[in-house]
Amino acid sequence: MADAPFKTVAFVRHGETPLHVGANRFCGELDPELTARGREQAAHARETLYALMPEVDAAWMSPRQRTRQTAAILLPHAEWQVIDDLRELSFGQWEGLSKEEASAKTPEAYLAWERDAYRNGPPGGESGLDAEPRVERIIEQLSTNEAQNILVVSHITFLRLTIALLMNIPLSEARLRFDIQQGRVGLLEVRERKARLSALNR
Repeated sequence: MADAPFKTVAFVRHGETPLHVGANRFCGELDPELTARGREQAAHARETLYALMPEVDAAWMSPRQRTRQTAAILLPHAEWQVIDDLRELSFGQWEGLSKEEASAKTPEAYLAWERDAYRNGPPGGESGLDAEPRVERIIEQLSTNEAQNILVVSHITFLRLTIALLMNIPLSEARLRFDIQQGRVGLLEVRERKARLSALNR
């Protein structure tokens, strides 16, 4: 029996929001709009996406406003599917704070998170381990969906975990291995719950 063909999965982190300007504050459950720069990033990503994956068979996005706005610029005429599992991890008590403010507010929890964010989540928030079941569900959908060219618009932490799991990289290393920039396009070749990364931050 022949191997299943590779699927192409393009992924885009949403564009800049006011919370990402300057201090780069934790923004999980908060729902800010894009800045003007964020909209420009999405427009640039649209051109890059067309060059890397001109045909899109399925388009998925997180329910957050910043991803919806990025998606509307990226592929305005697509039939976007909102998938709740694609939302960013919750940062609990750190929502809206800078890293320095989070460290000052909950120093022990912050140190634990810095050492291993996979096992240690923010107070009242999610660790990578907490989010892993929904990462698994997304990978299952990617693997079983009939579409061959899938576009995903999501968030930095969720995308890191998804890529790491597909590439058989320990999830505790995802933060160190992948710098996923705002409004940039990446490309995965996926087959049977495994992937190779063919483009990042294009």
